[in-house]
Amino acid sequence: MVLKAGDYIVTSKLTDSTVGQERPEDRSGGPKKVVLFPSDSFDHDVFSVEPQGNSQYVLKLGGEPLVAIDRQLYTSPSTKNPAEKWVITQHAYHGPYTIETADRTAGWKIIDDLHPSGHIAVRPLVRLPGYPPRYPSDELFNFTPVETSHYMRG
Repeated sequence: MVLKAGDYIVTSKLTDSTVGQERPEDRSGGPKKVVLFPSDSFDHDVFSVEPQGNSQYVLKLGGEPLVAIDRQLYTSPSTKNPAEKWVITQHAYHGPYTIETADRTAGWKIIDDLHPSGHIAVRPLVRLPGYPPRYPSDELFNFTPVETSHYMRG
């Protein structure tokens, strides 16, 4: 399924925890960490998904695009870093997604599932043998559409 333009909550398939901007919010004006919230957290940041064609998307949180910096995921003002395009691919019918860089050399990955509020990494993904391709749960994410009237827009 191709994602439509809109607002979504993103969760990890591995931990079922939501992905969002680190708390407390950094007001320095620089890049901000994108992390996995603890599973008992009530934080639900809303991602803005903007299709760009060819299964590529611009993703935003708090109006700022998501970018990979030093193999980690951040939001960054578009004046400091251009909006990065991400390839989002669904695996299995109504299944989770992988999120990869436009050149498909790396993707979102949870490095330490024992520390659930960790920074989301951007590293080469591990494709498991078989058809259709399979990926480990630490590389899979769910996108749940939301009504913008209930959440702060990303």
